[in-house]
Amino acid sequence: MYEPLQITATMGSQVAYVDIIMFDSLLAAAAAMEQSLEQLTNEEDIQDFDLPLGRDESGVWLASAGFMSGIPGKAIYHKKWDEQNDDIVVTGKSKIVVTNGVYKSYSMPLRYIDTNRIYFWAIGDKDEICQKLAKITAIGKKRAQGYGAVEKWAVAQSEVARNQILALRPIPKSGNNPVIDSLKYVDMQIRKTPPYWALSDAIVCSAPVPLLSEESLCSLLQATRYTDS
Repeated sequence: MYEPLQITATMGSQVAYVDIIMFDSLLAAAAAMEQSLEQLTNEEDIQDFDLPLGRDESGVWLASAGFMSGIPGKAIYHKKWDEQNDDIVVTGKSKIVVTNGVYKSYSMPLRYIDTNRIYFWAIGDKDEICQKLAKITAIGKKRAQGYGAVEKWAVAQSEVARNQILALRPIPKSGNNPVIDSLKYVDMQIRKTPPYWALSDAIVCSAPVPLLSEESLCSLLQATRYTDS
């Protein structure tokens, strides 16, 4: 049975992110694991999964982005080939090229949020969602490097309404998109369904900004308060 839910991820480390973390993409990742699929990182591998969520008439899943309050920061992520290992790679050249190609060295900025909890909302099957979330032990970018570790998940009944969930996720832009007054919105080019990193079928959507002040987060939690004791 589908019901309105609040999902809380208690975090054990800083969360690295690009723009937005979508709850339905986490369930899609769990569905891929259940089918023993490799991590889907190529556009040719895109496929739809049957998720335990309701769906809007426009095709989007009734699942929000992740909202949090915390301290933003920036780290530098380095990749550098160790020249002492040149002899173990057969390239046909006397020296490994580190200015381009697969062995290219680089330093890239990595944005992160130091936060205790991330909140999501959805309309779906609580038992099936809990089953899938048990497979998700980290979220965001650079999970293998220790970012985004999830200590525990909590799924509770909520009073969140369908229109509120649509206001808490990217949806195709129109003249009457639902909004929540305490949130800011931006236009972004994004798919309507997972995987959100892919460019194919991306359209202009109105999306809420997921990093909130403590006051705005408290207001959002009050508006969508859960009903479990």
